[in-house]
Amino acid sequence: MITLTELIRAQLYETTVMLVSGMAFMILFELFSFIKHKCGMKKTIAAISELMLWIFAGLLTCAFLYRASFGAISFHAAAAFILGMFLWRKTLYGILFPK
Repeated sequence: MITLTELIRAQLYETTVMLVSGMAFMILFELFSFIKHKCGMKKTIAAISELMLWIFAGLLTCAFLYRASFGAISFHAAAAFILGMFLWRKTLYGILFPK
C-alpha cells in the first residue's frame, strides 16, 4: 500500500483546488461573453462590466489560492490554474452557453 506524505497531500490538494479555480474562471468568462453577446451592450457599459468581470475574477482566484495554500503562489498552482482553463476550453466550452 502506498502512503502519501503530508507534503504530497498538500500539493495534490493545492493542485486540485487551483484546477477547479481555472475552470470556475472560464465559466465566469463564458457567462460574461454570453451575456455581452446576447444583450448587445453599448461600449461604455461593456467596458464597465468587463472591468467588473476582471475584478471579480481576481477576487475569485485569490479566494481559491488562499483556500489552497494560504495565498502562496507556486509553480504547480499556476500550472494547475492554466491547465484548468485549458481543460475547460477544450472539453466543455460552448456547452453551457452555446454560440
